Amino acid sequence: MQRYKVFTGNFAANWSANIMTNQTASPWDSQDSSEATVSAVTAAAEAAVAAVAAVVAAAEAAVASEGAEAFATVLHPRPPTIVSPSQNSQHNVGYVIPAGNCEPGAVVDIMGENGFFLGNATVNGNNWLYTKRWPVGQYAYRVRQTSGGEYSDLSEVRRFTVVNQKDVPSIMAPSDGATYKAGPMTIIVAAHSAATAVRLLSHDDSVLGVCVKVADGVWRFTFTWTAGVKHLKAVQDLNGQPRVGSMIGFYVNP
Repeated sequence: MQRYKVFTGNFAANWSANIMTNQTASPWDSQDSSEATVSAVTAAAEAAVAAVAAVVAAAEAAVASEGAEAFATVLHPRPPTIVSPSQNSQHNVGYVIPAGNCEPGAVVDIMGENGFFLGNATVNGNNWLYTKRWPVGQYAYRVRQTSGGEYSDLSEVRRFTVVNQKDVPSIMAPSDGATYKAGPMTIIVAAHSAATAVRLLSHDDSVLGVCVKVADGVWRFTFTWTAGVKHLKAVQDLNGQPRVGSMIGFYVNP
């Protein structure tokens, strides 16, 4: 006769619970837990990478903004303007004075057509001029300025020609290179005997005055000078054509 052991009470209940626990805790539960852990770590890593990328993007945007702001504040001056001499104009041998406008206090460089340096202009306020005696020939120049530590581009090319003309007026007084006292000055011009009019021009071809004929070939004009370096030339009307003489330069003291 076979005997069976019967479990009763708490012992039976505990045994039943253990059986159920062992049945539900399969090997797959451990694998699922590992996959969940890996997924969580991956998600956290991706989130960290995204956060770093956002920081980098913000930094790059800040740098770009600062660079754009810095670039915007660097303003190069415009090229100086050229007022005289006129484009393709013709002048008698002697002084020809390039002149124009610039930034106040700028350094103005006179450059050849191909960019070689000729010299520095004299700047007074926002005006510049370059005083030079030019021999016979054809000339072309450009100008640039430095203002606030920044260079401008070169200006357009200005061309002029210097010739040795005949039948042109000459200034007898004042004398070229002499020094005078500020105040009224009588200017004497020797002109062709057939000249019908004589005018006095400044370095920029502006008219200072119209002379009065006092004898054949002699004309006169009185002008009041202030202190400074002065340049003067005469132009006569001969046979219906203007003929411009050589420019002279002189000094006027206070």
